[in-house]
Amino acid sequence: MGKCGTIALDIKTYFAGCNQPTHPNVIAFDSPWHGYRYYMAYTPYPNGSGFEENPCVAASDDLIHWETPSGLRNPIATSEELECDELKDSHLLYRADLDRLEMWYLGRIKGTLADGAPLRCLRKVSADGRSWSDHEVMYTFEAFNLVSQSVIYDGEYLFWGIRHTPEDTGLYFMRSKDGIRWSDLEKCEVPD
Repeated sequence: MGKCGTIALDIKTYFAGCNQPTHPNVIAFDSPWHGYRYYMAYTPYPNGSGFEENPCVAASDDLIHWETPSGLRNPIATSEELECDELKDSHLLYRADLDRLEMWYLGRIKGTLADGAPLRCLRKVSADGRSWSDHEVMYTFEAFNLVSQSVIYDGEYLFWGIRHTPEDTGLYFMRSKDGIRWSDLEKCEVPD
């Protein structure tokens, strides 16, 4: 046990020797779904290197012992596949109506946050947590810096992301019935 009764989770990443996952997101099922009660999206972030920050999946039955689901090879997407400098900020959701997992993540197209290169919001889907579809581009942010997105589905997709620039810092929101046509981005009013 660590300080304050916490436990450091041992999550093995595909980047050998640098098991430093970041941006975790967990889906919980009441009973096992394709072998596990819990599925986690994460990205390795070895020593702060975004070049290895590709979306991965781990699974567990107790929230303490995590493993790569049998038959899955992490990462489920790579920056080389998409010609992006990095794939980051993975977010997992479950669509009960379609009985599938959806992995949402961001990829910057050959550029950096500082130079305003386009940023893609991408998605892959899985009916079993092991086999994942080809990527889909769900939205492209043109010269708009955004990180740490969260997506939920509640009859429609609800999307939040953080913009952090010298000119503007804040939480932004948009929605979509189908994941293709989105409302305009609007800045959320968040009290201090």
